[in-house]
Amino acid sequence: MKRLATRAIAIATRSLSIRTLFISLIILFFISTSSLLFLLPSETLQPYIPSGIDIPRLHDVPGLSRIIGPGAHSPPPSANSTASSDSWYSSWSWLNPFSHSKDEDRVVLPVLEQRCPVYTYYDPNSEFDTDFGDGVLLAWRRAWWAQGFKPIVLGPKDAISNGLYQQFQLQENPPRLRYELFRFLAWGYMGGGVFADYRTIPIAAYHDSDLAALRRCDTPYLVRYTGQEGYIYSSPRTSIDNLLQYIAHTDDSERNATSIEEATKLDPNRNLWREEPEMTSLAIYSPEVLSEQYKNMSPRNLSILINAHVHNFFLEQFSDGLNVLQPYPILTAALMRQTYALAQSLNTCPESPWPFKCPPNRPKCKPCTINSRPTIFTLKSLSKEKPSDGTILPANKFTISAIPHPYVMVSILTFNDTRFKDMVDKLDEQFIERYTEKDVWVLAATADLFEPLFPAENRTSTLKKAIADGKEQGKGLWATTEAGWNRREVEWRLGFVLPQFTGEIPVQVEEGDLVEMAHNFVNKHSGSKGKAAKLLKATKEMNPADAEMWKFAKALNERAVLEREKWVAEEKKFQSGWGDEEQGHKWGFGWFGS
Repeated sequence: MKRLATRAIAIATRSLSIRTLFISLIILFFISTSSLLFLLPSETLQPYIPSGIDIPRLHDVPGLSRIIGPGAHSPPPSANSTASSDSWYSSWSWLNPFSHSKDEDRVVLPVLEQRCPVYTYYDPNSEFDTDFGDGVLLAWRRAWWAQGFKPIVLGPKDAISNGLYQQFQLQENPPRLRYELFRFLAWGYMGGGVFADYRTIPIAAYHDSDLAALRRCDTPYLVRYTGQEGYIYSSPRTSIDNLLQYIAHTDDSERNATSIEEATKLDPNRNLWREEPEMTSLAIYSPEVLSEQYKNMSPRNLSILINAHVHNFFLEQFSDGLNVLQPYPILTAALMRQTYALAQSLNTCPESPWPFKCPPNRPKCKPCTINSRPTIFTLKSLSKEKPSDGTILPANKFTISAIPHPYVMVSILTFNDTRFKDMVDKLDEQFIERYTEKDVWVLAATADLFEPLFPAENRTSTLKKAIADGKEQGKGLWATTEAGWNRREVEWRLGFVLPQFTGEIPVQVEEGDLVEMAHNFVNKHSGSKGKAAKLLKATKEMNPADAEMWKFAKALNERAVLEREKWVAEEKKFQSGWGDEEQGHKWGFGWFGS
């Protein structure tokens, strides 16, 4: 009995120890959790609100979603440079002559550069946002996208989503300052970057030093630019939050200011801002500028004026000419018909409510006239006279080209060979291997760059660099002849809406029918199975350099379209301002030459 009693006491003692330990752990957990509240950032803490004051909650305000628009954005995700698809993937080894093996369908593209976000703020119900219609927001988006940025239109809900918004709810600020604070709250909520008023339009070369600095997206402090206050800023989030916290805790006299700059002018440490010189690459269509330089112009015409100024700058920048790269020009008139239609459209003076007025940042521009337009040149080969900076495409001439599938070139050359003209609709692997020249497009397009015996396989790296290298950005457009030129995509890459080309580009009917037949054959049987698909594959294998360049141009355009469509789909959830982009516009959509 004594042994049993001892064992019972031991068991009871052990149970008590376990319970004590369990209770201690629970207490420790609550203590540690409570202590974490002191480590939370200030923006997550609720401000002190005196008793008796009832602050309405957002969901209690009737019709709020109608007043302040769609929901707030999500802050930008981290970069991802490993994107891929069934026909391409990104790699730093993209300049290799071939993508792995010669018969592989996937092609290597350069790593897609992360676009720096550029934000603007628009509240359709605000007295400070003039009713320009959707056109100005669309023109703003298009111009910044063409310069390599990711334009995002913010609204009141983005400002309210900022944790610091609570600190301004009880303040009675002047309407203008309240509007400015909402802009900064929305911008800070998104994490900083570049902020540009929607009347701030980049009108400059792609490699302009100001725009290149903004594209790096790495400003370590809050920057304003001399004479452009209110229209362009760059900053990390921490600096925006510091500025907002300063304004939230200033006395009433400073809060009577009508701008962010005025509200912070008494900063004792002078460390909220960094001021840098004016950005001459930016055209600012402020109310003052519009009333002084473009008197009596309807606000609804501002988008047309902006479009004309961006297009006119393009024509000035490439005043030495538009180069159409067209190997075998005598034989490929029908093949390049769409490309010449694009060149003619680019070379058409834009419609403008003020055709002889210059943009605000370029008062000495040369407005487009029928006699001042660039000349369109046909190039059999890229020029051996390379620019001094080591690039391939000239800086003062814009280059356009469309690359055909090897089967299309084989069909054209066979048709124009008097010995085999009747064989064009009976092509097979044996005929192509025995009687046709190989890699004719690459060899001809680079004839002036290399010695005649230099292998075609070793020329593809130079062509890839001309098409996709960062230093060549903004100096040319490339496509495949089967896909042609989609007007909408061209406009987003250039930054302006194109005039409709209504002229005719004459081609012989027989040649046009041949090109259409070859294109249909490629489009129908690519990626399929059967005898026709085997013929296409064999043609590519026997013309590896031509096939590589065709795949490269095709995949590059495919990726660009996917990137823009993904961004558009995301942005349309939050803000209007897409204007005629959704329904088409009076210049027309579709394919050139169709």
